[in-house]
Amino acid sequence: MGLLDGRYPSQFQPIYLHFLDRELRESLGNAPPPVTLEAAIRVILLATPAPLYCGLAPAWEGTNDSLAQLLGTLVASRQVEMLSHHADFGEFLASKQVAYEHDTVRYPMYFGNEQASRQKLRTTRFKRSSATQELIIKLNDWTVRSPDMTNDRYYMTMIDQPLKSVVRRRLEGRKTEAVTYAMFRPGFIGTEIEKNPLAAGHLRREISAEYLDHYLDEGAGDIATGTAGLEFFDNKARFFPLHDIELFAAIFRRVGLGALSRGAPPEMWEQFVACRGGQIHRHLASEMRLLIAGISGLVPSSLVARPGQRFYLREALQRRLQASRSLTAQPTKIEDLLVSAIASVADGVRDGENDASFAIAVSMMKEAIMSEREIVLLVTATQVEIEHAVKVFGGELVRKQIGDHTYYLLGELGGCDVVAVKCAMGSGGPGGSQATATDAIRDLKPSAVVMVGIAFGMDKRSQAIGDILLSRQLQPYELQRVGKKRGKENNIQRGPRVDVPVRIVDRFESGILDWHGPKVRPGLVLSGEKLVDSPDFKRKLLAMAPEAVGGEMEGAGLYAAAYMEKVDWIVIKAIADWAEGKDDHAQKDAARNAIEFVHHVLSHGGLAIGVR
Repeated sequence: MGLLDGRYPSQFQPIYLHFLDRELRESLGNAPPPVTLEAAIRVILLATPAPLYCGLAPAWEGTNDSLAQLLGTLVASRQVEMLSHHADFGEFLASKQVAYEHDTVRYPMYFGNEQASRQKLRTTRFKRSSATQELIIKLNDWTVRSPDMTNDRYYMTMIDQPLKSVVRRRLEGRKTEAVTYAMFRPGFIGTEIEKNPLAAGHLRREISAEYLDHYLDEGAGDIATGTAGLEFFDNKARFFPLHDIELFAAIFRRVGLGALSRGAPPEMWEQFVACRGGQIHRHLASEMRLLIAGISGLVPSSLVARPGQRFYLREALQRRLQASRSLTAQPTKIEDLLVSAIASVADGVRDGENDASFAIAVSMMKEAIMSEREIVLLVTATQVEIEHAVKVFGGELVRKQIGDHTYYLLGELGGCDVVAVKCAMGSGGPGGSQATATDAIRDLKPSAVVMVGIAFGMDKRSQAIGDILLSRQLQPYELQRVGKKRGKENNIQRGPRVDVPVRIVDRFESGILDWHGPKVRPGLVLSGEKLVDSPDFKRKLLAMAPEAVGGEMEGAGLYAAAYMEKVDWIVIKAIADWAEGKDDHAQKDAARNAIEFVHHVLSHGGLAIGVR
């Protein structure tokens, strides 16, 4: 399956790290060394912004100390997810000690000192189905299936039925043992298949293939092909060659990312991990998808064997990359390095589009990507804000419940699906803007998040009720050192002043040009937990940040959530009061103004990540 069969995915697929499964590697008798597996993980991380995932048990069993340390770091930074049927670590460890009590020599990591290097590998995503129970069902089905006669006929006629008979008997007599080759091996003693390597290899590969299918289905993912020594399982890839390690590595060597894909220099690699999944990285991954799709269009339809396809693809890729510009100097900032690589890959795509077959395949990939519209998330904090969001965006109330939150589907606008969610007032707490935005970003994976609603103004002489605040910067003001100096109050601001991402500020400021509503005031917006209704406190805020255009209560939480999840964000709120003598009479008009401006900006497009 894959691009060569005319199947083009619309999204970045999660990648299952199947090569961490020790049983799978050993089923082929040609296990790649840990350094090769580490290199593969780094290449995949650089090539796709999608999450990587692995079963918790394979990660514990299939890694040495160095590889476990790398995985632990990636799990902590949320680059890799660990799936398990056991949500509690103690439950996981106890279950494995029971399952491998008969095979402690091969599984010492569950019983001895090797646990220390794997302590950071914990369940981050609970899966409801048990791999063991599903494997038992699949293997029982396998024992009654007719053999595939396209394989070795000697095996099929002489070994298939005796082997399946042993498997059936051992499954029927199973108590608590893990379903691995070791559980079946005692059943071979004294039979005609005891010393036949064909039988052992075939059973081990069958177990590994079923296990692999389980995790692909659980994570709705794909595997990376091209790991040396594991090509047998490449036929499990759902979108070959879109995630081929050999092709990725060839691209990286050409466009100046070869050293980075090996984790060097370490400080640059750390910079990359921090920005992985952001806009620049997603742009690079999108260009690479177009390039690989294009060369896939050049593969002759008569070439059906995967090794031959990969050889042809590699040769076609090298020809296309000849048109790519080379680095003249090595950038010192990760953003500059990635932007340079994007330009180089784009050169290869443009050159390839001179070939009709290449151009058609690129066009099909673009259509597939654009068919899955990006989501723009609006976050509101009051009832009047969410009501006006529904009214302004069409008036039809369409709900979708996911987890703890109700999402309001506001329709398509500017190439994006617009979705709104309501949080509690303020940034903190389980219902505040930070927790709500974090959940919503993980649930919906939006390309941008907009906090929209009402705010307070700073200067009634130069501003007006209903004016719209556009945050170029945000200053959380709650974090302060409170004290006195020479007998007078002397509070020192400790919170960071943060810049709103350039891309989203650009889109909203561009919208001012043909906006005919209330005045839009770009600038610094203050954000804190307090519902300010005090002229004295407002004076203190002005003394701290005299250039501020206004303040509100939820932006700091939105910033924290979006920063951690690497999503563009902005605060767009209209002035409803002056933080003194508060009343609610202007809230409806202010909320409507802010939401209408957001609607105006989104209608022009530009917030979808998309492709060229």
